[in-house]
Amino acid sequence: MFREDQMKGVALLLALSLAWVALSPGGTGECRHGGASVSKAGTAGVIAAFRGDEDREGVYGLPEGSAVRDLLRAAEWQPPAEIEEAVLERTLRGGDRVTRRKGPDGMPFLSVDAMPAAEKLTFGLPVDLNEASYDDLTRIPGIGEKTAEAILHYRETVGPLKSLEDLKGITTLGEWKISEMGKYAFAGPERVDP
Repeated sequence: MFREDQMKGVALLLALSLAWVALSPGGTGECRHGGASVSKAGTAGVIAAFRGDEDREGVYGLPEGSAVRDLLRAAEWQPPAEIEEAVLERTLRGGDRVTRRKGPDGMPFLSVDAMPAAEKLTFGLPVDLNEASYDDLTRIPGIGEKTAEAILHYRETVGPLKSLEDLKGITTLGEWKISEMGKYAFAGPERVDP
């Protein structure tokens, strides 16, 4: 019998495999599974998720500079007229999640926030150490429970990390480990890949 954390690992491995097939240069470009999809639109500069409509949910690769409207077009979802134009024109950042919701009055609206850390890591997107929860931090390779606690304590008492180099003063992580962590996480200004 598998433990809960082992089952999460198996699920993550399956998701990584699907993402690799769909987003690799020789991949099919789109993979559907149970109403969710991973889609590659040309050369992906931005990876963003659409949630809130079972038939259209998915993670989509879009050109750099794409807006929420472009994500909805890729998901083949027509926004109702009530959706604010400013939200539709908002430029997406890698790892954004756009969710269709209904307000207390029943009117639809879109919220934009960040994908959960596990989902970001699945698609090779870095996690912001200044926004990650304890659970998110422990999903990042190289960060265990003690390091996650140290990061949270630092954020609560000192403030946000300015860079990954700040980890040297609050953890026992060495130079090499911190450098390797840069593949999965960032602190301070958003990481920009070449």
